[in-house]
Amino acid sequence: MTCVNSVIEVLKNEEVRMIGICGMGGVGKTTMVKEIIKRLAGLKVFDNVVMAVVSQSPSIQKIQLEIAEELGFKYDENTESGRARRLYGRLMEINKILIVLDDVWTELDFEAIGLPYGPHKGCKVLLTSRNLEVCNAMGSQEIFTIPVLTPEESWELFREIVGKPLDYPDLAKRVTNECAGLPIAILTVAKALENKRKHVWDDALKQLQSSALGSISSMNDKVYSSIQWSYDRLESDEEKSCLLLCCLFPEDYDIPIEYLVRYGWGRGYFSNADSVEEARNRVHSLIDKLQRRFLLLDGKSEEHTKMHDIVRDVAIQMASRDPHRFLIRCDAEKTGWPKIYDHYTTISLIPINIDEIPVGLDCPKLELLHLEGERYSENSMDIMCKGMKELKVLALVDMGGISALPRSLGLLKSLRTLSLNGCYDLIDISDAIGRLENLEILSFRKCSRILELPKEIGLLKHLRLLDITDCDRLEKIPHGLLSSLSSLEELYMENSFRKWEQSATESEDKRMASLVEVMSLSNHLKGFSHRDTRFQLLSKRLLLDKPGNNKIPHIQQIVCTRAFWRSIKYWLLCIRK
Repeated sequence: MTCVNSVIEVLKNEEVRMIGICGMGGVGKTTMVKEIIKRLAGLKVFDNVVMAVVSQSPSIQKIQLEIAEELGFKYDENTESGRARRLYGRLMEINKILIVLDDVWTELDFEAIGLPYGPHKGCKVLLTSRNLEVCNAMGSQEIFTIPVLTPEESWELFREIVGKPLDYPDLAKRVTNECAGLPIAILTVAKALENKRKHVWDDALKQLQSSALGSISSMNDKVYSSIQWSYDRLESDEEKSCLLLCCLFPEDYDIPIEYLVRYGWGRGYFSNADSVEEARNRVHSLIDKLQRRFLLLDGKSEEHTKMHDIVRDVAIQMASRDPHRFLIRCDAEKTGWPKIYDHYTTISLIPINIDEIPVGLDCPKLELLHLEGERYSENSMDIMCKGMKELKVLALVDMGGISALPRSLGLLKSLRTLSLNGCYDLIDISDAIGRLENLEILSFRKCSRILELPKEIGLLKHLRLLDITDCDRLEKIPHGLLSSLSSLEELYMENSFRKWEQSATESEDKRMASLVEVMSLSNHLKGFSHRDTRFQLLSKRLLLDKPGNNKIPHIQQIVCTRAFWRSIKYWLLCIRK
């Protein structure tokens, strides 16, 4: 903690406005700046301290949004320059502010971001980087270089993680030395060896000493081998699969755990889960285990997790090999669609702007495709569907250019998860959706131009989860569609459809979905979310017997707003009668 105190003392110096913290990946730079921020909160040196993660492929928009979120405001501006002016003005209003920029790889343009570093004498910047030249190029007046841990410090950290007197201290010290003084390596190895017998320790030492495990350019061989060894010691294939799914997302990304649930369900990772809810509980349990082993980190909320960039680099390297064969590119805007693709099982391209996928595309082994970007033509989607007939998970995120789903989508007979979140041009979803006979998870979250759910969705007899959250223009759900989804377990409709049928007086072609339909599903529906309302169907066995042996579902608890209560009270009275 001596270095932490030294940095804080320099931050108090009014003459020093730019400070760099430099060191190799995994040495603990981010941990150090978080400790500095924590200490500063009690010292009242600054009026505000904000932090943004920059990463290897910096996004000005992401940096702007992270700083605004920490300051508690949102932008009305839609352009980078507009947000920069707004942020600049907001920061100028703060007398003393520290801006922490973590994981900087290249020189940044403060003006483009909106940081008033020059004109604002009360604005200081603390940055971390693996590259000393970057710290110098950014104009750091003081640079602190973080060395690897000494053998004594490494041993102390190792014993702290293992947590009890060691039966094999000499062997443990040799294992510790193989971690090369890097905290990330020590943490992962120590946690994997906790409570293990001597033969496991012996094997660990041999594996860590081996050069056959491979390495990544610019990464310490010992770091690579220690993280791979920790991965190999995971107790189940589910844990390994969950960790590799986290690689699909960019560096320093807050990974929504719900994505892991839906993608993992589509891939069939949770063979012992009988419902999506059970799979979700399983994923949260797996995330907890991986975090305890330091292979994953806490995210911004309980619904998110993160991956250390070193762990992610190693995991991507492992995922690219047999039997996994993942292709993950987070610079796909530059590289485009891969030249060779026929042997991959999983592809993630972010961000991707594709006008044309190669004609004659054939990906016979592909089971999961995750694409994020701004432009994606309908012709490209048609080619893609024809060439990926074994696909089980298709996720297009924040894509423009798709106004209608192509008929060829119906060729994806193995598809179990279809996620079109944020496809903001999508309007027509009727053409092929009903032919996806094995579909179990369907999400149109934030597809704000969809006006109507087609009746073909009612043909999806295996559908377990339907998510139409933030489809704020959705005006029509045909009567009978929801009640025909005989396997539905979860229905998400926040900020979406509101025109619930109040009575059955309309002609059949004009009738809308009713809350009675939702209630009729409660024998298997475990969750229903609508705007501010959360229906908790706490028991699928709680039913009221009616004369004639008919059964009307009994919902034990409804938590809702007063306005929503008024809209459903009529139907509750009907049921009571």
